[in-house]
Amino acid sequence: MDVLIAGFGVVGQGITEAIRDKQELFVKRFGERVRIVGAFDARSLALDPSGLDPDELLQRKRSTSRVGKGEAPDDVRSCCRRRRTTSCWR
Repeated sequence: MDVLIAGFGVVGQGITEAIRDKQELFVKRFGERVRIVGAFDARSLALDPSGLDPDELLQRKRSTSRVGKGEAPDDVRSCCRRRRTTSCWR
């Protein structure tokens, strides 16, 4: 199961930790692993269709205040700045 984490504050980081820590449960209950294929915050974006390392995402966010190496697209940045929320899709 592929997931994209929209917002990488306290909740997004907690989801990332849960995905990292609960892989055995996901396989047992759903028959497949959960793979993070993308994550973004108000300033940056990380994408990889083959999957991103949860520990690397968490470490990068803690050390640089950004989840990704690349800049977030303008529409994501402006939406998140305007609303100060991850609910940019309304």
